[in-house]
Amino acid sequence: MKCVGRRFGGIVLCMVMGVLLTAGTVYAGGACAPVAITDQSSVDYLVYNGQIVLECTADAADASMAYTFASTVTGNATFMGVMNGRYVLGAMAYDGAGTDPSDQSDLDIVDSDGYVFVSSAAGENGENVIDDGDDSTFYFYGPDGNIGYPRVVGHKPWTITWSNNAVNEAVHYLRLDVTGVRNVLY
Repeated sequence: MKCVGRRFGGIVLCMVMGVLLTAGTVYAGGACAPVAITDQSSVDYLVYNGQIVLECTADAADASMAYTFASTVTGNATFMGVMNGRYVLGAMAYDGAGTDPSDQSDLDIVDSDGYVFVSSAAGENGENVIDDGDDSTFYFYGPDGNIGYPRVVGHKPWTITWSNNAVNEAVHYLRLDVTGVRNVLY
């Protein structure tokens, strides 16, 4: 954002715009990264049928985990590019090597437009999905808000968030089962 103007009012306006533009940014810690893309597809992932595994790690200081897949970060553009236009058929959360998160932690996955794929609210598809020592299968919400097979738009980055985790540097994996033809419009 470029602020122009020589008067005090122009500077205040720029500061207000800066606050408004960053209001939706997630500032919690933690990270997620794609660690495996099972390639059962055509050249350049145009037609794709496979699995994508994300490794998510809670923050070292406060056990939080909220991560947005910004396309400027190495690996994120590949992940969102492979997901672009695909349908999520199902998902699994599981423990791997490392420190397990708190038992019955919750999961949220939302895109940059606020579309909720997975919700941690009571009775929803993300409640108690992240579990200490157990694998959990779950489904994403479709366009009508019911369990379904949503089509992902790759230029709308996801934010993945855990809640109710108290274990610093806990590691958990998300496996996404996806299929479909890449959305070539974006």
